Amino acid sequence: MVATKRGDGLNVTRGEVIAGIAGYTAAEQDALLWLHGYAMDALGGSRSRFCEWLGVDWTTATRVWRGKYGAGIDQFIERVRHLRRKADITHRTAFVETVVTRKIFQVCDLARDAGTMVMISGPSGRSKTYSVREWQRANNHGRAQYVYAPEAGGLSAFLASLGKSLVISARQTNREIAEAIEKGIDYRNVLIVDEVAHLMPVGRGPTIQTLEWIRGLHDRTGCGVVLVATPLFERQLEGGKWATWFEQLQGRVEVHLRIPATFSRQEIAEICGAFVEEPDPSLVTTARQIANARTGGVRELFRHLGRAAQAAAKLGEGLTAEHLRSAHRFAQTLLEIPED
Repeated sequence: MVATKRGDGLNVTRGEVIAGIAGYTAAEQDALLWLHGYAMDALGGSRSRFCEWLGVDWTTATRVWRGKYGAGIDQFIERVRHLRRKADITHRTAFVETVVTRKIFQVCDLARDAGTMVMISGPSGRSKTYSVREWQRANNHGRAQYVYAPEAGGLSAFLASLGKSLVISARQTNREIAEAIEKGIDYRNVLIVDEVAHLMPVGRGPTIQTLEWIRGLHDRTGCGVVLVATPLFERQLEGGKWATWFEQLQGRVEVHLRIPATFSRQEIAEICGAFVEEPDPSLVTTARQIANARTGGVRELFRHLGRAAQAAAKLGEGLTAEHLRSAHRFAQTLLEIPED
């Protein structure tokens, strides 16, 4: 999120918006919730940027959000929908869809549509964060709240991070922030918690307070929850020394998608297809060997394929296995230090 100048921030919380628009139609509520989320996500929470982009003054926008606009809001809603369509086109990314990302999307869809708690686990570099962030972008600004679990700070740090995306001041007690969050999240929302292992009870005075609060939020509001984790968290959850602490949390996880450590041929072929039409079988084989031999996962493979594609383009050639092998060898030589 882009930092805003002092006094230029949006001062209407999501909870205030939900309460204010309750009298509008479902379609109008959808548009106005999207508008608030877009203002926070894409416009950095800047009031001046928001007014310039929307083409209305701040007073008009806040009155509509708070349900206190005296005239009809048809023209306002139509403008929001027009800008929403435009934003959807402008912000499309070069996302590479694979069998793994589709599975992750399906699990996130379930959390959204059924208000369930789900878990996605797998080794680093297996498209987890890449996929949930793209799913968040594609599923209505403000509806999916993404939190990268703080490594320190406990419940206070987690509440502050989540509250920031809902325009909730961190200069309050944990109880006040938690209450404000619950006013800003309901059954229409999905909470995505990435690197949930950071919330494990470790160190002096270990506590499951943050994880229990997430479970309670899910129970009280009906929001969907997506927990993104590594196999370490999964092992601790199911068989570690804290397993008995997590019985209630485990009972809430209705679907657990486990992503295998190795890349399938289908997944690699779909990745290669983003760089060349109808990739040659030898290119797919080479790419799969590189991906499964290293710990960098899909991120490292994308870098190698990108460099290989650039090299092939300069030569006026289509991407081949030899181009990829050359790019991979070049990357390896950069890391070699003579011992003699």
